[in-house]
Amino acid sequence: MAAKTLRSPLVIFCVILFSAFIMLAIGIAILGNTLINWWATLPIALLPAISTAIPFQSRWRTLSGFSNPIANAATHIFVAGSLIFFLFLGLNYWGADKSTAHVEHTTIIDKHSKEHTRYRRVGRNRRVPDGKYNTWHLTLEFADGRQKDTEVTATTYRRSRIGNHRDITLQRGLFSIPVIKNR
Repeated sequence: MAAKTLRSPLVIFCVILFSAFIMLAIGIAILGNTLINWWATLPIALLPAISTAIPFQSRWRTLSGFSNPIANAATHIFVAGSLIFFLFLGLNYWGADKSTAHVEHTTIIDKHSKEHTRYRRVGRNRRVPDGKYNTWHLTLEFADGRQKDTEVTATTYRRSRIGNHRDITLQRGLFSIPVIKNR
């Protein structure tokens, strides 16, 4: 009986997909600290990814083993879009100019909590509901009319009232998009 050999292109493909998911998750986390609408980042990430999908389609065929060109193009759009999304928001956040830090006075226009289900493991591949937990959110309005939903601690939530003011430290990002550095 012949021993099975591990296909190294398939392993590389899985590592690339896993890395794309990680970059997408980090980009979404950074988006929470950036004053930009989520839909404004879509063209920035997707236009280069879509425009390079056809030229790089054959390279994905060797890595993924898919012979379907649509699957290879979709893989390229996901991986390249995640990379560009992460790089755009990450460079803007980590390249923020500390000398432009200023305090912005915001108004609390809404406060709400979200209830989530907590799960616990009861077996190797089995999870069951184990109660509820809440996350606390404030919707802040800036002087120029922009709004930002922020997650806060329960103590901050209890002390906050609609109409009160909250100070937030902003810095100018590398691409001139404001970044929240201190909530």
